[in-house]
Amino acid sequence: MIELKDKHYSLKINDHKIIVLDGNNAQKILYKLALLSNDINYEYLYNNELIDNKTIQKLRRGEFGFLPQTSLLNENLTIYENIVHFGKFAHNYTFILDILVYLKRFDLDFIINPSKTYPKHLSSAGLKFTSLACLLAKKPKYIFIDEPEANLNEINTHNLAKHLKTLKEKGITIIMASDNELMHEIADEIYIINDAKFEASKNVKSDNTIKYEEPKREYSYGIKDLLKYALLNSRGGLLKILLLSILIVIASIFISNITLKIILVLLLSFFYVCNNNRRKEFAILKANGLSNGELTLIVVFESLIQGLEILFISLIASLILVSILSLLFTTSYTLSLKVIIELIITSFSFVLIPTLISILIISRVQPDAILRN
Repeated sequence: MIELKDKHYSLKINDHKIIVLDGNNAQKILYKLALLSNDINYEYLYNNELIDNKTIQKLRRGEFGFLPQTSLLNENLTIYENIVHFGKFAHNYTFILDILVYLKRFDLDFIINPSKTYPKHLSSAGLKFTSLACLLAKKPKYIFIDEPEANLNEINTHNLAKHLKTLKEKGITIIMASDNELMHEIADEIYIINDAKFEASKNVKSDNTIKYEEPKREYSYGIKDLLKYALLNSRGGLLKILLLSILIVIASIFISNITLKIILVLLLSFFYVCNNNRRKEFAILKANGLSNGELTLIVVFESLIQGLEILFISLIASLILVSILSLLFTTSYTLSLKVIIELIITSFSFVLIPTLISILIISRVQPDAILRN
């Protein structure tokens, strides 16, 4: 049971129900209930106990699942990898058969090979239903949804309503902010929240036969998983890294001044940062219980991986370029130790600015501010 006490009202959420919040303050209250609000001027009780910061992170990680209006999926990970990592966040290990069951539950069994299908291959409805499948991998007790009908046509909205009723029958409490008539129809409780006014317009008696089965959260999400996430996430920028590596090789061979080379690389890395906004990704990971320290480790791992990738590609490209120059001209060209050292310096200089900026963003990102926009 959840109880939220504000200066204007007190809201008690009973388990095993579909609860709809409507009105101009509905979204704000939803984020408070999901423990994602920047506003801290309220009292929150979970199972009749006041919560602390440690409990907030624990609930975000396992018992709570949050679906914003946009997709939860990481574009660089396959459907399989997305679902597996959401399960791991909540200390659950997800088997491929479980994933197929989740996909079938949301009529996504057309995804024949989830380990080779990426989010870009899905429609807006597919993204929403797959995001719900990711949340199910956490085995949550509560699912919070911001405007579930967003980006869905009428048919898919009806399908979603059907699935939400099924989840309630499995013991999951659904809490959503919505003014959609269909969502109001399937709701057990409706609360209209306008400014400081609070009104309950529908209240169906709880079905005491429905029970939530508390899962055994035995899996430990640690350094190995953070490194694996970083490795998988690094795949998305391989083409950019290839192009940048070639530019670094050209700069290393044809520009003699090392200071000028580093300035050029830093400018390239700044351009890379401007085209690689990760605020939403960090907000989603924080909403699922990952700490600032864990996110920082992911960024550091990714930076090391990218630095090594740039260095490796740069060395290969340099060897190829030197061989071509030696064939075209009578002079024999070789890859000197000086050039190799400069390649190492420039390769890791490139990842320096993105790393520092990402770490700075991590400390400032709040799920409320990012996911509500």
